[in-house]
Amino acid sequence: MADPKGFKEAVKAVIGFVQQDHMSSGVMPKLGTAALVAPVNSLGAFPSYNARKGTLDGWERIQWRNGWRS
Repeated sequence: MADPKGFKEAVKAVIGFVQQDHMSSGVMPKLGTAALVAPVNSLGAFPSYNARKGTLDGWERIQWRNGWRS
C-alpha cells in the first residue's frame, strides 16, 4: 500500500459518514435489507426473474414476511 496513513484516514472518514447517515445507522440495523424492498422496487432496480426485470410483482409479501411494513 502506497499510503497506509492516508488509507486509514479515508476509512475513518467513510465510517463517519456511514454512522451519521439515517439509513445506514438507524434503519438498516433495525430493519435489515427488507427496508429497501419498496424503494428499490419503485425505482425499477429490484433484480428479479433471473435479473430479466427490475421490478418484482408481489414485493409486498417479501417486505411483510420480514416483519416490516411501509
